[in-house]
Amino acid sequence: MKRISYLLIVLFIVALAIPSLPYTGNTALAQDTLRVAKILDTQGDVKVFRAGGEKSFAAYKGMGLTQGDTIITGANGKVTLEVDKDKEMKIGANTQLMISELVQSLRNNADKSSFNLKAGQVYTRVKNQLAPGAKYEIRTPTAVMGVRGTQFFVSLSNGVAEVVTLEGQVVVTVSQPVTGPDGTVTMQPIQIQVEPNQIFVQSPDAADPTQYNLATLTSNENLSLFVLETLQEINEQQPGLIDPQLLENLTEQIEQARQEQEQQQQPQARGDSSSSASGSDSGTVDPGANEQTITISPIGALNLAVNDEETVQIHTDPEDVELSVVNGNEGVAEVSLDGGFVAIRGLSPGSTIVSITAAKAGYISATKYFTVTVYEGGDWQKSIIEEYEGTVSHTDIALDSQGMPHIIYDAGSVKYQHWNGSGWQEEEPQIGSRQGALAIDEIDENDYSFVSYNYSNRLGCDRFNGENWAHETIAHEDVIVNTSSIATTVFNDQHVTGISYYDAYNGNLYFRCKIGDTWSDPMIVAGENSDTGASSSLAFDEEGQAYIAYYDYSNDRQTGSLKLAVITDPENPELIGVIEIDSQVGYGDGQYVSLAVDYDYLIHLAYYDAVNKKLKYALGHLGSDAEWIIDAEWIIDIVDNSAGDIGKYASLALDNAGHPHISYYTQDDSGETLKYARLDPEQEEEWLIEVVEQGEGVGRYSSIAYDSTISVPHIAYTAETNEGWAVKHATRPGMPY
Repeated sequence: MKRISYLLIVLFIVALAIPSLPYTGNTALAQDTLRVAKILDTQGDVKVFRAGGEKSFAAYKGMGLTQGDTIITGANGKVTLEVDKDKEMKIGANTQLMISELVQSLRNNADKSSFNLKAGQVYTRVKNQLAPGAKYEIRTPTAVMGVRGTQFFVSLSNGVAEVVTLEGQVVVTVSQPVTGPDGTVTMQPIQIQVEPNQIFVQSPDAADPTQYNLATLTSNENLSLFVLETLQEINEQQPGLIDPQLLENLTEQIEQARQEQEQQQQPQARGDSSSSASGSDSGTVDPGANEQTITISPIGALNLAVNDEETVQIHTDPEDVELSVVNGNEGVAEVSLDGGFVAIRGLSPGSTIVSITAAKAGYISATKYFTVTVYEGGDWQKSIIEEYEGTVSHTDIALDSQGMPHIIYDAGSVKYQHWNGSGWQEEEPQIGSRQGALAIDEIDENDYSFVSYNYSNRLGCDRFNGENWAHETIAHEDVIVNTSSIATTVFNDQHVTGISYYDAYNGNLYFRCKIGDTWSDPMIVAGENSDTGASSSLAFDEEGQAYIAYYDYSNDRQTGSLKLAVITDPENPELIGVIEIDSQVGYGDGQYVSLAVDYDYLIHLAYYDAVNKKLKYALGHLGSDAEWIIDAEWIIDIVDNSAGDIGKYASLALDNAGHPHISYYTQDDSGETLKYARLDPEQEEEWLIEVVEQGEGVGRYSSIAYDSTISVPHIAYTAETNEGWAVKHATRPGMPY
């Protein structure tokens, strides 16, 4: 058995100003066959996001993955992935890795594997030499590592890509500035073949390799520990493969670096002490006492109609306790105690938080909280449009000039259904399109539907006049188009179609618009190779000014912020300002933002705050002056203060009076729920909240439209069924749906 007796480290320090390299990977073409990678082992917190999906799944041994899937590990997460029989990958903690390409070419039978490393560290082993025409590479935003047969590590942190090669050769492609004869500087890709025992730094102004010693590795503690732990694991599984002297030297150097770091941290930590506790239960605890704690069984959230009454039994251990109740909003419900029961009656629309406290001499008291949401009569009419064995996602709804609903959704390809007066009628947009967005506009007294989508990682846009479809693919090199938002307007007597879209490869948000038959050049709204715009919402005002609300996840998706970009003049689009509306919204599944502009230049936003797990509504007056836009003040309100996870998949629509109507998804002790909220027209600071439907998976990917002519809301959403998933429609009575 061959023993590895050398260690090669390659360190790239890449400035953020360097543009990313062209992406050559693509969704499998007709002549390619999709391959499946398999998880061999998983430890700790590991999640998988399926291609095009927003929901995460817990990873498990034997789970199959294919191109477009993304693996995200937590602080203690690790994964071993079998890419092929002779190709294995180990993924470390705090890592985000997307499988960009995983196919086998039918033309030459060669395997093609490409991975996009957004953050963290991975180890990969390609046991055999690649066949002619085959490809195996790991990409970061600034470099591409390609191999034929080798073992190596790749780490990406704060824009710095580090490569540690154990065996074989790695060809690294980076962009470098090249000055032409006329003095023009352009960025051109160059290839560097890394030989054994060569260590160098690559920066914008230094292309020549500079030598370093092995201690360089200890400057990155996360990577060095990952390298050491992985080598030790390999040595246990395959004794003799790793040179014992190499392991010993590396262990000593890493341990020395850790001791030095601990010595530096000890003066700061000396004398500090803290403790904390959190949760919905509370009590008074004497650390020196030996008292027992009272327990109260969980109480689920309640969703009640105005005319309902409810009685809830309180179970405690021990049973002979003294109960007390506090009602947070007596205007919503009358709450009283009757022995071991809580009676809830006298209901009005709104929500209140009720607390139950149990006390007894010699015991530590305990408190439980639950939410009571009261909605107006259960008048919603719901129908299933279509059922599928697989998942359904990304619904969008719009109304035509007759108030008829049109709904699109993703069921492996974008589907289109509209109500024709007697039933749901299916139309056929671009086959193979994904993650669509919908807008409807009346042109020359005819209704036209406009659908933007991701078509094999490219931006697509369809136009439908009620009879015929026109399909269009819009060129934009070096991007991987993901989600989008579409809106229409009229500017200088010309029809305008605008699209905001997310580049999943570089993490950028783009905008472009079409006037007549011409699309504007792509404008980068935000990102610059960070992570912004995965969820965006686009709207125009009456003057043709565009507004794009989006989430900015540049800070490693930890804090997250909600921002608004303002773009003027569709003929010559210009970004005139970006406003930070909410600086701490975190990151989570189902984090959508929805935007609408009324006739008074009031900007309405509904969005999910993943930090506080709440649905929020923001209102701002911008006008058309750029300076006023930047200095605008915003009113931010929590729409639904119920306990639980409230406000995912938020969607907003306005009525003729400019009042907001919001559909959204909640999950609490009572299960999953689709809710509808609107401002009380008599007390505009109060939200009226209704339950539309409850059940497994109900309310995900909700989208709302509002018919102001007859005051009727329409909501499209998904729900689980016995056979799989369904796309559904809900509306008020008076409409035959």
